[in-house]
Amino acid sequence: MRAAWRRPWHFAVVKIATAFHDSDNVQQPRMSNIVPISRDPPGALHRTLRAATRSDHMDVDRLIDQLDLTRREDYGRLLSIHHAVLQDLKSEWRTEDREDFRAMSRRLQNDLRALGFPTANPRSLSRAPLAPGSQLGIAYVIRGSRLGASVLRPRVPLQFSASYLDFVPALSWIQFLGQLQGVSKAELAETSNTAIRGAKITFELFSRLLTQTP
Repeated sequence: MRAAWRRPWHFAVVKIATAFHDSDNVQQPRMSNIVPISRDPPGALHRTLRAATRSDHMDVDRLIDQLDLTRREDYGRLLSIHHAVLQDLKSEWRTEDREDFRAMSRRLQNDLRALGFPTANPRSLSRAPLAPGSQLGIAYVIRGSRLGASVLRPRVPLQFSASYLDFVPALSWIQFLGQLQGVSKAELAETSNTAIRGAKITFELFSRLLTQTP
C-alpha cells in the first residue's frame, strides 16, 4: 500500500523528495498573480539544482516515508520539524518569499497547537554559515515541498488539523521556476553554486531532525 503514496515526485513534504523534479502536473498560478511563464523545458538553474540535490531529496523522502502519519506523535513530529527548519532559516528568506513563508509558519503553529504540541519558536539549530545568494536554494526546497503535500495529505486522518499541508502559496511553483529561468547566463555559475549550497543545507537540517531520536 505504501507505494500508492509515492511520488508525483519530490519532497512531498513534504514528501520532500520528488515533486521538484516533475513540474508538468503542478497547480496553475492564480489569475491575480500571473507572470510570464515559459513553457520551455526546465531552465539551466533548475536542472542544475535538481541534479545536485537529487540524492538529498531522496534521503529526506525515505525518512519521511518511515513516519506513520495516522499517529498523532509522528504527524506532530513532522510538523515540528518543518516549523524548526522554517524558523531557523527565517533570516535567510528572500523578500518575495516572506509572505508565503510567514503564512506557512502560522499554519504550522495552528496545527501543532491543535495537536497539543509546543508552538514556541525552537532553539536555533547548528548549521554551516550561508553565503549571500543561498536564499534561492532555500526557497527551492521550501517551495518544492508544497508539491508533495497532496501526496501526504490523504495519509493524515481527518480529525487532525492539516492547514499547513492544505496551504497554497501565493507564488506558485511554476512562477518560482520562472524566477529561476530569469537568472542571466552571466550570473548562472555563481548563482548555481550558492543556490546549491543553500538547498543542501536546508535538506541537511530536515535530514538531521528526522534522524534524531524523538
